[in-house]
Amino acid sequence: MEMPVVTFPGKFLRGRLTFAMYQRMKLDMMVASTPKEYIDLSVRIATDPATGKEARRAIRETSSVLYENQADVMAYEEMLKGWCGRA
Repeated sequence: MEMPVVTFPGKFLRGRLTFAMYQRMKLDMMVASTPKEYIDLSVRIATDPATGKEARRAIRETSSVLYENQADVMAYEEMLKGWCGRA
């Protein structure tokens, strides 16, 4: 996977999921705080090979926090079950 995703967290969940994952990974290099920063960062990662390579390396080295943490997976599962139960 290791594909860098630049995020600009908004007020809705759909705009905050990647942000939450990056926070868990202690990886803030792809989190923008303004629309201009979002554009600039996206262009830099897409066009500068060194920046893109560094972003992929950082993801590779920290992704185990997400994928090898059973407690987080179970908490997410319970949250989804709760939402489905209320629907």
